[in-house]
This record gives sequence, C-alpha cells and structure tokens, in this order.
Amino acid sequence: MDNKNGAPAIPQQNAPNTTNTANTIPQPGAAMQPPVPPSPGKKSKRERHTLGIDSKVHAVAIKCYDEQLPHGRDYTFNAIRQTDKSDFQVLAIVHDKDTVTAGIWYEAAIKPHLHIIVRCVDRKKRIRVRTIMDCLGIFFRPGLDDIIWQEHGVETIGNFTGYAMYLTHETKEAIDEAKELYSVDELISNLTKDEIIHIREGYIRVSANAHKVTSDELASLDQDAYDLGYALKNFAQWYDAQPFTVRSNAKIKTIQESYERGVNARLEEGRAIIRLCIYIQGPPNSGKTYAALAALDGKQVLSIGGGGTGKFDRLRPDHDAIVIDDDVCPNLLNMTDNYICRAYKRNSNNPAWAGRYFIVTSNLSFAEWLENCGIRIQDKLRNPSTHYTAMWSRFYICEIRYTDGVAHLALVSSSTRGSSREQLDRAEMFVKFAESFNHTIASYTPAADGDVDLIAALDPFSVYWDNLEDELNALEAAKEPDWDKIEANIEYRARKELGEPVTLYGNTLYFPTGYEVNDWCNPDRSQEEREQLRQKQLIALEKWRQKEEELQQQSEATATQEHTPKLGYIPTDRMY
Repeated sequence: MDNKNGAPAIPQQNAPNTTNTANTIPQPGAAMQPPVPPSPGKKSKRERHTLGIDSKVHAVAIKCYDEQLPHGRDYTFNAIRQTDKSDFQVLAIVHDKDTVTAGIWYEAAIKPHLHIIVRCVDRKKRIRVRTIMDCLGIFFRPGLDDIIWQEHGVETIGNFTGYAMYLTHETKEAIDEAKELYSVDELISNLTKDEIIHIREGYIRVSANAHKVTSDELASLDQDAYDLGYALKNFAQWYDAQPFTVRSNAKIKTIQESYERGVNARLEEGRAIIRLCIYIQGPPNSGKTYAALAALDGKQVLSIGGGGTGKFDRLRPDHDAIVIDDDVCPNLLNMTDNYICRAYKRNSNNPAWAGRYFIVTSNLSFAEWLENCGIRIQDKLRNPSTHYTAMWSRFYICEIRYTDGVAHLALVSSSTRGSSREQLDRAEMFVKFAESFNHTIASYTPAADGDVDLIAALDPFSVYWDNLEDELNALEAAKEPDWDKIEANIEYRARKELGEPVTLYGNTLYFPTGYEVNDWCNPDRSQEEREQLRQKQLIALEKWRQKEEELQQQSEATATQEHTPKLGYIPTDRMY
C-alpha cells in the first residue's frame, strides 16, 4: 500500500490511467450480468447498505468480470501478490467452473468472474474503495456496471474467515447450494499458503497489546469458532494462535461451546464421504506400519497402538487418517462407515472424525482381528454373521507377500460398499496408497541380530581400543551355527521348487490364507512317508490354484454384469 494514501503498494506496470471517463472494452448490457451471490455467513434482516466508490472500509469484497479489468488479469494478479502483507491481506480467485441449473435436466455454465477480498491488518484503519480498485487495476464503468454495485458486488466484510472459505465454496451455504469446489492452491494472494490456511481456520487479529477484548471482537471470535467447528477444523491450533487477552477471557468457554455447536450441526446433516478402509496382514517387523505411514505423508494422522483404553481421546475432526498398529478398535462399525462419525458412544467428550483413511496393520488374520474387536464372525447357525459380511464389504483386505525377496502389498479382497461411482473413487484412492506403500516397503530392511554395533554407537572412542577387532572376531568364531535358519532355508527352497506359494521371513515360512500345508519336507520322516505326503501336497496345490482361478472368473463375470470396473477379487500372488 502507498504510505501516503494507505493504498496497495505495487511497482509501476506502465498501466494507462483508469479514471471514470472512458472505456473501450465492449461488454453486454448490465442486465445480462449474472446476479451476484449473497455474502457468506449470516444475513441481516434489514437491507444491506450499498457502498459507493468513495466509501471507507476496513475489509471489502469485490466481484468483477474480465470487462472490469482493462489491463487484464495478469496485471491484477501481480498487484495482489506485490501488496505489502504487513498492511493488507488480499485473497482472490477466479470462478470459472461454476454452473447453474437450467430446469431439471439441463445445466448452464456461469460466466467466469473474479472474487477479491481485502482486509486492513490494523483494525482501526479504513481505506477508500476507489483506492483499492485503482491499485488492483479494477474499473467499474458508470451506468453500464451499476447493476453490479446494486447487487452488492462490492460490499463490506464482517466475517473475513467465512469469506475466505467461500472463495473455495467450503462454507455451509455454498455446500448446501451444491456449488463447485475449488482448491486452496487456486487462490491468488500476497500471503503464503500457511498464512492463508491460518486465516481460513479462523485466526482473528486481536491486538496482543489490548487490555480488554471488546464485545465486537468476542462476537466475531464466537462466530468464527462456530464456523471452525462446522468446517471440522482444529480448535486447539486456532486457540493457541490467539493472544493471551483472548485465551484468558472468561468467555472463552462459551466460544469453545460454539465450536462444538458447529461440529454438531455438521454431524446432524449426515453428509456421506468416501472413506478408504485397508486391512494389512503381515509378519512382525515386516515394515507394514512404517510403509502405511509413509503412504499417508502430508496428512494429519492419528496413530494408535499399544493397547489400553481411550484410544481416540486424541482424535480431532481434522485428522485425515487413523492408523491402528496391532491393536483393536472400539465402535468399529461406526468408524468404518462412509459418514462423519463419533469415536465413542458415551455421554460426553465424543470426538468427531471426518477423515478418509482408516488403516489397520496386524499379524492376525482379518477374521481373528474382528473377533478381538468384538465383531461376531458367525451367527447361531454358524453362518457368516451380518456384521462380518458388512466388514468384508468395507475393507480392502491385503497381505504382505514377497516376490524374489521383495515385499509388496497383495490384495485379497476389495471393498464393494456403495455405488459404482463410489467404488471407483475408493479404488483410485487405494491404487495411489498401494503404489506409495510398495515404493517404501520394497526398500525396507528390518534390523537383524548383530547388525548394529552397539559398542561403537555407545562409545565413539571404541575404535581406539586395543585388540577390540581380535576380540570381536574370536567372539564371532565361537558362535554356534543357526540351525533353525538353515533348516528353514532348506525347506523354503524345496517347497519353492514344488511350486508352492510360500514366503520365508526370518526363520518362519508363511502361506496364503486357506492353503492346506502338510509336513512333506520333514527330514525325520522316512523317504516313503515324505513321498506320499508330497503327492498329497501336489493335490492340495492344484485345488488351491483352481480356487484362485474360479474366484478370478467370478470377479470378472460380476464386473461385466454390472458394467463397472473390476474392483473385486485379485489373485493373492499379484503384485501392485
């Protein structure tokens, strides 16, 4: 902003003078302009005041079209980016994907337009509308563009946070009206992305030097807390950003209650979401949890493990993902449903959750884990229970497999919950997760016994010890051979030669769920007994392969009948 007039300070761009005398850009008549949408937030019962070109404002919102940008969009965008953010906060976006319903069966595109919001950092400061528009290269033509002013295309802002959310159509009103969603990355601003997110999460610039927070500021904080709850954002982060004068105010409890009212209002709407639930079974120390967390990099993740109660006490509405590591999950049916939910069913302090990723890693089979979580697997007639069937439909059930010694995620059964469109969206989420997961776990190397030089780690001067290398060599020579490991490797090679789907991890052999295994490799048996068992194993192997082929054919047939992508069964030896 210009230091003399308080205007946005921008370098010279050789722009022509934009006084209200002439305009050479043709535009349809004012009556053809689309109506200006109402301001987000609460609407006053009395008619809003129409601003004038010389009105003084603390914060203002401007809606305009390319016809009101005589120097072009790039000039305005550069002016916004170069505005001094210590004086003014400026956010803008181009809405070029908006549509409007034309009757029941048709949809029409709304003319692309630009929304700009400007706020003075100093709450006592005011600036003329004309000054803002001149500095940003915006020119409204007298007479021709009056309809935009009359429809409040230029208006003051009471709730800057709410309007910042409206720019991407994430306010309650925009959601209710099914407006097109835009990304934060599409915003043009003089602020960093973190600063923009801070504003959108409800940061109110109350002066830290104020001796007393005004009632207007408290009212604004209360509304922002409600909006924060409705948007399912992080209250603690918003609270910590407030100055001491706010955090110590006696009304802060009421403000926190407003946040909870916002959360409850969002929950009561019962809006559906696409939630991806993945169960990953694998041997201990195989890197499955490590790879899962790496696949969720950049997201807010709540990790749960170690047993105990109160597993979700630290859960926040803005957590993108939950990762459960070798632990059980209370209220499992609710947590894996495709809706914003509550983690508990107690009388109070039930954290809400709107995350889209629910990941479980365990060395148990899926059925065993469900039983440990309190889900009945069979009904009284020993048939699969309703809850068991429901959980199978919600999860992508996977196992850690090894191909040529490289670990990967093998899909055993995919989620079939929801419409074909929802299944496809969920499948796309799974594929992205699996690709990132496999990239990490392929290079994961668990620490083996003896791999870490504890002496060197604890004492950096150990390299100077006399005869240390000789002592360690003597200790290594005195070790007895690891016969368990040797025998496991011999059996692994023998079964691999037979064609069995076996994986060796450490000293343990692992086989797919449902594969029948006998003891044909046991060296303690006679040659004749081993040969008989080997023939039985070949029969079992052939049955298993036939079953795999049948499941694959059933999946393909079902996908063909429903005209949907093949999201069903995938062979267990297939690698993503």
